[in-house]
Amino acid sequence: NTQFFKIMGTSREVQILGTDYLNILSFSIPALFIGAVLYSSLAASGDTKTPLKIAIFSNVINVILNYCLIFGNCGFPALEVKGAALASTISYILEVVIYLIIVLNRKYIKSELSKEIRRKVLKIGIPAGIEKFISFGSFLIFVKIIVAYGTAVLAGYQIGLRIESIAFMPGIGFSTAAMVLVGQYLGAKKIHLAEKSATETLKIAAVFMGIVGILMVIFAEDLMEIFTSDKDTIRYGVVYLKIVGISQVPLSFDFVLNGALKGAGATKLLMVFNDLSFWLFRILPAFIAYKLGFRIEIIYLIMIGETFIKGFLLWIIFRSEKWKEIKI
Repeated sequence: NTQFFKIMGTSREVQILGTDYLNILSFSIPALFIGAVLYSSLAASGDTKTPLKIAIFSNVINVILNYCLIFGNCGFPALEVKGAALASTISYILEVVIYLIIVLNRKYIKSELSKEIRRKVLKIGIPAGIEKFISFGSFLIFVKIIVAYGTAVLAGYQIGLRIESIAFMPGIGFSTAAMVLVGQYLGAKKIHLAEKSATETLKIAAVFMGIVGILMVIFAEDLMEIFTSDKDTIRYGVVYLKIVGISQVPLSFDFVLNGALKGAGATKLLMVFNDLSFWLFRILPAFIAYKLGFRIEIIYLIMIGETFIKGFLLWIIFRSEKWKEIKI
């Protein structure tokens, strides 16, 4: 971790802070994998409400812990960057615990699966798992770039991200709905309805998330002031919210079309596509921008630029209709 910050040319202080942040956050990796599997199992059973409720609860807890642990509120020590990492790690682990309690108490769980079902699960699940692994590693690298801008920027990003996460939870719900509907209709050989359900879900998600994005832009400062009184953190958080607010519509394309294609079984395609998109259009440009001395605003603009490009390319893939021919 320290070597990465040295390559970026950061100060010794930032190297230490960044390394501490990522060392703590790395403990959440197992929780993220388990959570992804349990989320998929509930979604595949048609239960889209429970994952949404769990995600909202987890993000609310994360925001509260950020408020307490970063700035030392409510009797907690001010851990700053370490507090941000600890808040995320605790919320991820808590999310998995809730998932386990719910899933293990479901009556439909069976101890034995047929050979055919196991084959299909592995065929779809392995690429999805690899994608999650690479995606989280890629996300950590992107966060390293943000950490290099200092504690105030990281705190603003952390709180802003959690506010955005609460806002786009319904978007994840739409993604799950598209995945379930497309999978069910394709399984029933109703290909036309599979495409129509994905398209209609996308329309609803785009309108809803577009409205949410507008609200984020308008009330960015008010939202940040709910969670912190630190002026620098508020300033950087407002910058983040206003920039990501304008990307909520293309983000809906990302969510819904990823869900629809997963429902069709295109997990290998998505594994390659999503990870390449993140590296080519986000990490590499952001790294270059940092080395050239650009401000954090440019990093965030690069970030939403990747969202726009990804949404557009996913639409092209979806309209190509090759996903209808995938055999599971």
